[in-house]
Parts: sequence; structure tokens; C-alpha cells
Amino acid sequence: IAEVDYSRIKTRHDQGWVGMVSDNLEEICRTAREYQQKKETISIAYHGNIVDLLEYAVENDIHIELLSDQTSCHAVYEGGYCPQGVTFEERTRLLTEDRDRFNDLVDKSLHRHFHLIKALVEKGTYFFDYGNSFMKAVFDAGVKEISKNGVDEKDGFIWPSYVEDIMGPMLFDYGYGPFRWVCLSEKHDDLVKTDHAAMECIDPNRRGQDRDNYIWIRDAEENKLVVGSQARILYQDAEGRMRIALKFNEMVRNEEVGPVMLGRDHHDVSGTDSPFRETA
Repeated sequence: IAEVDYSRIKTRHDQGWVGMVSDNLEEICRTAREYQQKKETISIAYHGNIVDLLEYAVENDIHIELLSDQTSCHAVYEGGYCPQGVTFEERTRLLTEDRDRFNDLVDKSLHRHFHLIKALVEKGTYFFDYGNSFMKAVFDAGVKEISKNGVDEKDGFIWPSYVEDIMGPMLFDYGYGPFRWVCLSEKHDDLVKTDHAAMECIDPNRRGQDRDNYIWIRDAEENKLVVGSQARILYQDAEGRMRIALKFNEMVRNEEVGPVMLGRDHHDVSGTDSPFRETA
């Protein structure tokens, strides 16, 4: 994971989502290779620009099996994308003092970013757009070859977004999307009770999607997924959501738990109105 804002890295590391932090690309790639050979998992945060990381991979012929980009390119010229060659602090200063230069640097960086991904894909990397308009931003920066028809974005892009290529076929096509609930009592015991109740409402043998989410909610407590509010997120279809909501209503009515708020996630199937975007 490449990140230019160290505060974001520190938060993820403190929460346990990242196991190692480094700004040394040689050390990072060596460590990743060692864990790969041991067939063990590790999450590594690179404090630096993703373009530098990809450049290092191409120059050193490092094979990357799976690659994506979660840059906030829906706000590419408002600071969502930090161009290669400037630090996070310099990026913030340029946004205020020299927006034209910042925009030029973004465009140049997106060009380089695209060609590095293209080089890796030609060597066997599977790349998908996470859904934050990275490919659209590359197209708008002047790289017309990223579009399927080479003219505009109406026919889509040469690489898939994970909405159309992964999440759609696996979940959205079947009406499954994420929703969340928050235990307004702020009591962790209430969250545990709702976890168990939601699990009881899911038939793991109905579909593969149900089995995956049954396991997810079953192991949520053990995996320490709470990082703020006493909240949980889960994928279900309309039928599954109704069963869970009715069960929660019953528990609140019987004073087994405090108030529970249910809401949709921004990535919900009902909000995914474009195959090239993560959210509406």
C-alpha cells in the first residue's frame, strides 16, 4: 500500500491493519518476496508515491500479480491525487499558492502512472480500477489510449473497474450490497448481540454470498473490526436485510439491546449507478 500522507499510515498501523511501515522500496520489495516465499501474509505500507513504487517495480522487473488504485481521482485537481515528485506537504502548499503548476504536475504524473501500469499489465499483472475515477482522470489528462474506442469514455476503458469485473458478477448482479448498523448505546455488548442475531438470520447454504457473509459476521469479534463507533457492515440482499432488521426491532422492543440505527453504505448496490465508479 502506497500512501503519501504519513498520518494515514500511522492510523492504520496503530489500528493493526498494517504490519510494517517503510519508505525504502528495496526493503519493502525484499520483505514482500520473503513472505511470499514463506507463503505467509503481511501488510506493508510504503510512505511514498505510488508512481515511484510502480517505477521501481518496472525497472527491477518485479512481478506484481494484483494491482489497483484507490486514489481519490473524483477530486483529482482538488488534492485527491498527489503528483510524483512532490511531498504531501508540498502538494498542500501548491494547492493554495500555485494551482496551475499543481494541475500540470498532476497531468504529467497521471501520464507516467498510466504507462507504468501498462508495462506491468503487459508482463502479466491483473490491474483493476477501484472505482474512484482513476481511469477517467487519466483520460481527462490527455491519455486517450486508455479509452476502449480511443476517442471518448462512452464505451468504457481498456482495464476493468472492480464494480463491473469483480463486485458486479460476485454480488451486485444478485442484489447483494453493503449496509451498516450502529449501536447507539455505544455498548460493545450490544454490538456482539447484534452480530449473533444477524448471523442467525443468514442461511450459509442458500448462496455462496451468504456463506461468505456468515463467516464474516461470525469472526468479526475475533478479528477486532471496530475502529470507532460500535458499528458493523455486512453484505446482504433485500430479503436478508429485512430479516435482520426485523430481528433487531424485536431485540430493541424487548430491551435486549439499546437503539440500533440501520443505514446503507455508500457502496450499496442501489447507489452503484455507473460501472466505472465505486459509488454514486
